[in-house]
Amino acid sequence: MTADIELVGLGDTEALAATLVHALRPGDVLTLKGSLGVGKTTLVQLMASLWGLDEGLVRSPTFSLLNVYELEQYDVIHADLYRIDDSAELEGLGLLECLGAPDCLCIIEWPSVAAHWLPSPGLQLELTLQNGQRRAQMSPALARIVAEATS
Repeated sequence: MTADIELVGLGDTEALAATLVHALRPGDVLTLKGSLGVGKTTLVQLMASLWGLDEGLVRSPTFSLLNVYELEQYDVIHADLYRIDDSAELEGLGLLECLGAPDCLCIIEWPSVAAHWLPSPGLQLELTLQNGQRRAQMSPALARIVAEATS
């Protein structure tokens, strides 16, 4: 089972963010794929506002590589691995220690360099923009936990 969602406007993206916030749990690792500017960080900002964080504080971690947002019960680790060329660079970043940790929810943009360490089956969301139409496609594992959380 996969889920393919058309994102017509900001309202659809907000609804997707709400669905993800409801479905994801500490210990989960969500990977976000998509080209530059497709809306990966915007989605995380919308999720952050639903967690009660100031979405203005949520910035793309393209240059910092890793941002930590402290929630009451757990931390959200937001990583952007776009500038990482070699998986050896991940060691010492702090991300590997958080993968699957019961007190962390990890959200990783540009995850391919970390594929060796990521759980399988992965909770993946791919955002695309083709012919002016924005879409989100969930991996089967992500679609399953979303279906369970919303049923």
